[in-house]
Amino acid sequence: MIIADDGGAQVTYDGGETWSTYHNQPTGQFYRLTTDNHFPYRIYAAQQDNSTIRIQHRSLQSGISETDWQETAGGESAHIAVDPLNDEIVYGGSYDGFLTRENHQTKSVRAINVWPDNPMGYGAEGMKYRFQWNFPIFFSKHNPKKLYAGSQHLHVTVDEGQNWDLASPDLTRNEAEKLVSSGGPITKDNTSVEYYATIFAADESPLKEGLIWGRF
Repeated sequence: MIIADDGGAQVTYDGGETWSTYHNQPTGQFYRLTTDNHFPYRIYAAQQDNSTIRIQHRSLQSGISETDWQETAGGESAHIAVDPLNDEIVYGGSYDGFLTRENHQTKSVRAINVWPDNPMGYGAEGMKYRFQWNFPIFFSKHNPKKLYAGSQHLHVTVDEGQNWDLASPDLTRNEAEKLVSSGGPITKDNTSVEYYATIFAADESPLKEGLIWGRF
C-alpha cells in the first residue's frame, strides 16, 4: 500500500505497521525548472512541501542521486532566479513576498524582502503589496544586475536586493470589493494562494528593456 501526499510517498508491506521513508524512492513535485550557466549545468526547482533544490544534470556515478542535490534559495512555492554574473548566487521566493538570496560559495543566506512584513493571515485588503503565493522573480534580459519581483506592482533592484524601487504602477484592476479575506465563515484561507489582483507571471521582452508582459 502506498500513501502519497504533498511531500512525496511512503510504502508499507505490512498493512500499515511500518512505513518506508520519503527517501525510499525518487519522488517530488516540482513547480517549474530553471538552469544556470555552470558547466556541467545545474537544474533548479522548488518542491511542494519540501525544499528548493539545485541538481547536477549529470553525474560521474551510475546515476543522479541525492549526492548530486543541494538545497538552494527560497521555499516550496518559489520562482528561482540565478545571478547571470555568478551562478553561485541564487534568489528564491516563498509565501507572501518572502525572498532570499543565497551565496553557495560563502554558504550565506539573507532575506531581501521587497517590504519587511509577513502578512500571512491578512486579507488582501490589509496588505501594502499583494505578493502571490508563488510570485514571479526574474532577471532583465538586457541588464544582468537588474532583478524584478512582482506583487500588484513590479519592483526592481540593481544592488542584489539591498534596495528596491517601484518599476510600475498597480497593474491589476484593484477592485476594492474583491480585495477581501478569502474563505470563511469560520476559517479564513489567507495564505496568499487565493489573492485577487496580483501578478501571477511576468517576464521582460528580449526586444526592449523594461517592456514587460505578464498575467495579472
